[in-house]
Formats: sequence, C-alpha cells, structure tokens
Amino acid sequence: MTSQTLTAFFMKQRNWFKPKSFTHITKKLTQNDGEWIKNYVSDPSNIKTHKFFPLIHRTIVTKRFKGSIDRNGRNIKKHHTFIKGVRTPNVKYREIYYPNHLDAHIYAYYTQKILEPEYEKELKKDARLNESILAYRHVPLEDKSRGKCNIDFANEAFDQIKNSKGEVAVLALDISKFFDSLDHKKLKRAWAHLLGRTDLDKDHYNIYKSLTQFSYVEMQSMLTEFGYKHPKQLIQKEVSHFISDGNEFRNRIKSKGYLKKNPFRRKEQDKDGKEIKTIIGIPQGTPISAFLANLYLLEFDKKILELLKDCVGIYRRYSDDILVICPKHLSYNIETEIYDLIKEFNLIIQPLKTQRSYFVDGKLVKGEKPVLYLGFQFDGHRKLLKSASISKFYRKMKTSVKFRAYRASLSKKKLKKGFSVDATLHRKKLYTQFSFLGTSRRSIKKRSFFSYANYASKIMNSPEIQNQLSKGWAILHAEIDKQEKKFDLIKIQKGNGSNPVKVSI
Repeated sequence: MTSQTLTAFFMKQRNWFKPKSFTHITKKLTQNDGEWIKNYVSDPSNIKTHKFFPLIHRTIVTKRFKGSIDRNGRNIKKHHTFIKGVRTPNVKYREIYYPNHLDAHIYAYYTQKILEPEYEKELKKDARLNESILAYRHVPLEDKSRGKCNIDFANEAFDQIKNSKGEVAVLALDISKFFDSLDHKKLKRAWAHLLGRTDLDKDHYNIYKSLTQFSYVEMQSMLTEFGYKHPKQLIQKEVSHFISDGNEFRNRIKSKGYLKKNPFRRKEQDKDGKEIKTIIGIPQGTPISAFLANLYLLEFDKKILELLKDCVGIYRRYSDDILVICPKHLSYNIETEIYDLIKEFNLIIQPLKTQRSYFVDGKLVKGEKPVLYLGFQFDGHRKLLKSASISKFYRKMKTSVKFRAYRASLSKKKLKKGFSVDATLHRKKLYTQFSFLGTSRRSIKKRSFFSYANYASKIMNSPEIQNQLSKGWAILHAEIDKQEKKFDLIKIQKGNGSNPVKVSI
C-alpha cells in the first residue's frame, strides 16, 4: 500500500454540503437540491425564522470488560459488576441525536463558513493554543499532504514524552458527560464573544435555541408508528422519510406524545436554598455540536496554558480527553488547579478516571503503568495499540463469525421444505473485515482494524503494532472452524473458488 493510497484513504473532504441517505422525519435532499439549499442557508433572514424539526434519537450501547478478582483470587474480566448487591452491566451509553436534512445543512454551513474561521483566527493568535486543541479541526501536516488524525496526535505526544528531561508526570484526565453538561449561558456568551458581540444576532440565536431547547423523537417510536421492525428495513424498502406534510406530523407524531424535550438536567439551589433543576447540555450528533464543545472550553484552554507557562508544561485536549506533561514535583498542584478550573465551567473531571504515569529522561519509571492516549499506549520504548482495543476487536470478530454461522444454519431448515439453499459460512467478507487481507488494494475502500493498525505502524514507525495482531489469522480460523462444527455447516468444495455448495431436496 503506497503512502499516496493511504493518504487518500484517510483524508476527509471539508465541504459543508453533504447530502446524506439516512431516513428522517422529512424527505431526503440530493445533489440536485444544492443550489436552493445554498441560497436558503446563506440568507440570515431565512435562518432567523426557520423552524427546526425534532431530532431523532438513538442510543449506542458498548459493552465493556472490567477487571475483578474472583473467589479464588484470580484476575478475571466480566461484562458486569455488583453494586450494593445488584448485578449491574458494564456498558457505555452514547446518546446520539441527528437532525433532518435541511437542518443539518444549516448547522454545517454556519459551522464551516461563519464560526470555524473566527475560531481558527482566535487559536492562531497563540501558537501554543493552536497546537493544543486537536479534535474537530483540520490540522495539516507540515507538507500539507493531509490532515492529522488521532494517530499523529498520539505519536507526537509520545515523542514529547520520550524527549523529555528529568522527572516528568503525564496526566490523562477525562471530562465527565461533556456534551450533556454544557452550561447554556456560558455557551451563549462564548458564541457571542467569538463574533465580537455582546449578544447573538437573530439567526445565530435561532440556531442556539434549536440546540438548547431541542425536542426529539425516539427512532424506535418512529419504527413502531410507521410499521417497521428494524432500522434495516428502512434501507431495504428504500424509505426516504416518515411523513409527507405538516398534518401527518401533527396527527402521527405530535398528537401521540412522541415528542420529548431536552433531557439533560442539573440540580442546583436557588437563593432560598430550594433545589431546582436547570436545563443544560446540547445534543451530540449534529454537525455543529462538536465545534460548540470546543468553543465552550476556549477560555479554559487559555487558562490551562497560562498555568503551565512557567514550568514549560505541555497541554493537549482532544474533545473531553486532556493530556498534561509537566515536572513531577508540580504535578499534584497542577492537577488540583485543573479540577478547580473546570468547575468554573460547570464541568467535572472524574478523579477515578485520571491516569498518572511518571517518566525519568523519557523512560517509564519501574512499576508505573504505560500512558494511554487516543487508543494507543506508550511505555517509554514501544508505541502500541491499546490492549483493550485489540480485545474489543477480537470479541467483535468472534461475534460476527457466530452470527454469520447462525444465519447460515437457518437456511438448512428450508431443506425439509424442498428449497435449494446456501448453508455455507461465506468467508470473503470475514477475511476482508477481520484479517490482513482487508489491507490489500482491492479492499482499500473497506476500512478495517488491520488497515488502521498498518497505518498506525507506518506513522509511528512501530512494527510492534503489526506484531500485536500476528495471531489474528489463527484466531479467526479457529473461530470459523468452531462455529462450522457447532452448526454443522456445509463446506465449500476445493476447486470451486468461493462458489458455495448448493443443496436441494
């Protein structure tokens, strides 16, 4: 794989007008609608009176393994834990809200054409600030061949640690519930200040209001109401939208109680000491949300850099992930200051999630844990993929093989009814997705974990990353053999290539 191919593979086009194919409440927009969309979204008089549609909400659930000790004193990892005697799953929830097609283009236009240029000007006033904010920006390489990605950012941070002198501490901190906790007044103030105003113009205020006072509907409610069992049916049946006009929206969505309001709340006390609930947070998933999260912490970023100025510390923030490299003897005070500063923005850093690693002249102190950052780990010698990411990849591999085997086994039941069936476990897609064969030029458009690992190995000049996946082929075949035996699947005959055996009765 050439460097040019890799560059093309990972580069992202910066264009606010990107018609999407997902099904929403209202109809899809296409490239043919581009001219009138551009005219509409670029006219402030349209946006200040624009009525934003409800967002559609879905929850992404990620199972997590957490280490624990069993009754025999052995280290084990489980999908659950016990809290006060109650079995509780170890899962991570991501609440995603996505807007309809026209609203999405409004958000994208105002982000890329109006707000981002002003934000970039502000960052470029201070070179240290400009290099400290990483996420949701186009940061080009020195040769401008492509934009930097998380691999580049992690590699640069590890090199800075490796080249450090004396005793240094590396602090990795995580902001809890970032998007869900943004204070609306502070967000509005930062937004207006960026534009050089004391308040927002009516068009900007209408967008701000659509994100802070948003309404939404559950995807599952839409599927149930309109007679679909699964989101995949929307693709199979080429469903472009749920409603045709305003009357249908009122009769089938609004009147039936499907509309919900911003669910994010924070408990506070009023002047009399009474507890009140304050609405906070913005939806994660709109084209403008990530930018606003960066903008919200602009003053925080400046204050942290001022804090680290005298000790020549290094500060990096990738969305809600913060990395600080500073002299060890100052690390406790700096960490405490960061905890206090983040509270000024009504956010919280979870102390239990904070990771501390100590290095001497770029070498990890014996007994210390490696630095974990942006999906990678560094022990002073080797730059590696985070072990949890590899474990997650293998779990996903095994789950996919098992699911495909199960689906193939269902075909065998049709034999009794006289059908011609395909009861094989097709391996081509599995090989593309879960083996080194997915890194070939023919499969370059189908991004896989192996292609990502190869790319990381190249950028970081770390062949050890490829060695981490050296057992992948054997693990994949072992799982395939296991599931073929379990479900008694038909084998593909040798000499027939990828053509499956067809059986009929």
